[in-house]
Amino acid sequence: MMQVTKNQKAQSFNTQRVSSKSRRAKMEAKAGSPEMLCYVPTQNNNADALYMEGLPEHVRLELEQLLARQRAESKSFDVQGLLQDIANLKAELSEEDRFAIQREWIARARGEWTLPVSPEHALRDMVSLSMSLRPKYLPSIQAWGAALHTFQNMPHAPWLAVWALGQLRTCKRRRSISLFVDVLACFGRRLVAPIQTFSVNNSNRAMLLQVLGNIDPMAGMTLFLVALEDEDAVCREVAIDSLAFLGESAVPVLLARLRHTSKQVRIAASEALALIGSEQALSKLRAARRLEMATDVCAALDRAIVACTPFTTHKPMMSMYRGLQRF
Repeated sequence: MMQVTKNQKAQSFNTQRVSSKSRRAKMEAKAGSPEMLCYVPTQNNNADALYMEGLPEHVRLELEQLLARQRAESKSFDVQGLLQDIANLKAELSEEDRFAIQREWIARARGEWTLPVSPEHALRDMVSLSMSLRPKYLPSIQAWGAALHTFQNMPHAPWLAVWALGQLRTCKRRRSISLFVDVLACFGRRLVAPIQTFSVNNSNRAMLLQVLGNIDPMAGMTLFLVALEDEDAVCREVAIDSLAFLGESAVPVLLARLRHTSKQVRIAASEALALIGSEQALSKLRAARRLEMATDVCAALDRAIVACTPFTTHKPMMSMYRGLQRF
């Protein structure tokens, strides 16, 4: 066996150290660029058409109008300009400034600070509070929410709210999630375009999909169909519940997912069809069951067939609300 000398070990260690430094430098350079602050997908009409394949004519037309409206709203707002402003403010704000702004807004949230707010500092305060957000520190969420409620009429407020959630690690605390959902509720339908834009690479996309499902499930249909392919089980569950809430309108696209190459997608589509309980899906479910080889997918298809069979004792529509209790 060939022995490694001390010089060779030192040379190997130095090479690894240089490569790790260069890799870290590249990551820091990317993180500092406005393009890497969030993911802004391109609007792909062909992709939308693919996900709308098999929809009834009236549902397809309604969905096309919603998507066109969302694209127009996204184009009318300068997303890249907002990201550049955020990058500039992140470079300017020191840690002491962020702590001072957070203390002020915590006091405002508690009613201990009654001085008027300057609209000129709206973006600075919201960016600073977004940088200081900690899911386990509830006062930081309350301060962030107080600022967003104060500046909710400003055009960049809903975009900044959705962007801020993308900067956090996945939030799992039930109390924190409830606070985030309450804060986002104040924007209503103004959240649809930001969620459509920022949710793809958002670490808290399950929460955003839940909010979108509460606001307008039809507007989020394409996102819910994409989420059926998500690796995160919570995202898939939220998508299943939201698609089931759409009822018969979602049956054609869910039946098309029974032919998907991923068995997770086939299971998710079967579960959504079971929640809907549509008799129209029965023949295609049986056909898919005859061709299916995976055991777990067969079990999901069996449950869907039972749920869609007339005069069954199974009551699937009540279980769609289980997703609402999660948040």
